[in-house]
Formats: sequence, structure tokens, C-alpha cells
Amino acid sequence: MEYTTLENLKEYLWIETTDNSKDALLWRLIKTVTKQFDKYLGFSLWENTYKQYLSSYGEFIVVDYLPVGKIITMKESNPTGASLSKDRIDEWIIYLSRYFEWTVYIEYKAWYTRLDDIADVEQACLEICTLTYNDNPNSGAETNVKSKKIETLSKTFFSKWEMQWWIQMNFREVLDNYKPNIYNPLRI
Repeated sequence: MEYTTLENLKEYLWIETTDNSKDALLWRLIKTVTKQFDKYLGFSLWENTYKQYLSSYGEFIVVDYLPVGKIITMKESNPTGASLSKDRIDEWIIYLSRYFEWTVYIEYKAWYTRLDDIADVEQACLEICTLTYNDNPNSGAETNVKSKKIETLSKTFFSKWEMQWWIQMNFREVLDNYKPNIYNPLRI
């Protein structure tokens, strides 16, 4: 899945939904930006199934990916192979109903299923798609114009490199919020 839809990008660019002339270009931009985001993160934000063995003891376990949506299997790797049950889930911390002291095998689903859940990522995707689209000669955008004045309206454009730097910093700030913090699993 991609981090925005063709319809949302067309709306963001003020392109009529009935105008299909640039659909192939826009769809290619969406796919490219989605792959860039996934490469930066090292994984996709869309729901996936993960399997882990965790060696620990106590009344909670900390998994690698958040937010945990559904636990498929969770059991101790002891001679009995007893199943464990959760009390509650707090992003990537699973509180258990009883104390354990063996290695735990867990299979769970994590990440997101809807664009509404990652609206900030969609916004960053829309911004980068727009920047890339405007740099394309087929877009008709005036990306090489630095300043323009029409009667009393004055508009100044960023240079291509200034705008690209700002957008890249913006998407990094957004995506960094979704990266797991291996040093401190408790996000404040």
C-alpha cells in the first residue's frame, strides 16, 4: 500500500478528478515516494505480521514494532509450552496477566491499516509528490521562476534546492516519530 491515494494527490494539486491525462505520472510519483519512505524507515508502516523470541522475565514484554494491533500467538518456551495471556497493550509494551521467566515466542500484527492513522505521513508524501511533480516539465508549474508579481499580488518561490532541503527535513522529522527507539522503549 502507498502513503497516499491518487485521488488525494489530485485534490492536493488542484487537478480535476475527471482529468486522467497525468494519472500515470502521479501514480509513479506516489509509488516512488512510498518506496523512499520505506527505505528511510527500513520497513513499511502498513500492517504486517512479526515473530519474535524474547528472553526475559517479569510481567511485561517489549516487542520491536508498534503499535501492536493483534496478538496471534504468545507462549513460553518452557517444557510445558504454556500460553501466556495479555492484560493490556501499550503501543509496544505487552503487559501479561502472570509472571514469566522463560523465553517467550510471540507472533503479532503491528502497524497501521488506514491512511487516517498516519495522516502526518500522508501529508509529507503529498508534499514530496507535489515538489517532484512541479519539477517535471509536463506539469506546467513555474518552478524556475524565483519571483512573480501580478498587479498587487507578489509571490516568491523557493529555489529548487532550497525547497527540496526543507521538504526532506520535514519528512525525516515525521518518519523519525515512527522509528523504534531501541535504547528507550518508553516514548515520552
